[in-house]
Amino acid sequence: MLTVQIDVKNDIIGADSEPMYQFFGMNYVAPEQIQNALASAKANEDIEIDIDSNGGEVSAASQIYSMLKAYPGQVNVFIQGIAASAASIIAMAGDKISISPTAQIMIHKCLAATDSANADELRQMAAQNDSVDIGIANAYMLNWDEPK
Repeated sequence: MLTVQIDVKNDIIGADSEPMYQFFGMNYVAPEQIQNALASAKANEDIEIDIDSNGGEVSAASQIYSMLKAYPGQVNVFIQGIAASAASIIAMAGDKISISPTAQIMIHKCLAATDSANADELRQMAAQNDSVDIGIANAYMLNWDEPK
């Protein structure tokens, strides 16, 4: 059976960041690219996602995760180097997840940056981060097999 290979080997970004990456000639992975690759697959063709990425924007990774989970065929993920941060979320979309013995997965709590904020805004940002952390943890837990 044929397999469509999709590389996730650069920064994961959303549509708002694409113009800057394009202007500077920087490589990236965006939800639209993954959507196009999935659309090009023939009926239920297997998909192989090869990951070596330091991550990026969690909202873009969440979109990619959702697209892969909705794909009707088999999604196989192979972590070749590192699936860090947002890339680890994408890795969890696989029906089968494999990792090279020399590769790594790096997870952490959600990060947010602010130039300035008052106490109310900081509390709201912390609550939003907590919500994002719960969503990410849900993706990890869906792929957790209890030791036998």
